Amino acid sequence: MAITVRNGVACCLVLARRGFAEVTAERLELSLEPGRATIGAERCCLPIAPGEWLVLEQWRADGGLRMQLEGDAAGLAYVSDQSHGRQVIRVAGPAARDLLGRGCRLDLHPRKCRPGFCAATSIAEYACALVQVDAVPSFDLVVAAGYAESFWLWLTDHAAMFGYRAAIETVDRP
Repeated sequence: MAITVRNGVACCLVLARRGFAEVTAERLELSLEPGRATIGAERCCLPIAPGEWLVLEQWRADGGLRMQLEGDAAGLAYVSDQSHGRQVIRVAGPAARDLLGRGCRLDLHPRKCRPGFCAATSIAEYACALVQVDAVPSFDLVVAAGYAESFWLWLTDHAAMFGYRAAIETVDRP
């Protein structure tokens, strides 16, 4: 069981221009289904509002995620790099649902919450995007960088009762 700050994640917000949500989703292979993320080997795409997605990928020094999305979505959507304004925290292990349930109002029961489930929500009054990335279960929580330390303290404090250990991944990035 682990809680990990994932520093090596690039994050971009994709906003489809009016009337272009479907073609943007098709071209970028994004889900239009509310609450259903597209999870690939390299990339995770969360629909967070109609025509709006949060795209997560392993950090590349060349800023490749934003440039690739801008090229693929040219004329269809706006792309904003959110990497420095967001922090991704992963909670993984058998007690992950119970831990997150202490501060989250969502139903995280396995009948409803399976790999690919995602939602914009709040946990312990901190706004975040949540996605279940696998069946372990592992959850990625995307929070504003300005609140990440406070959220981390809340999370690790409550995690102790479930036997979790905390770690911080380090990846050099500008």
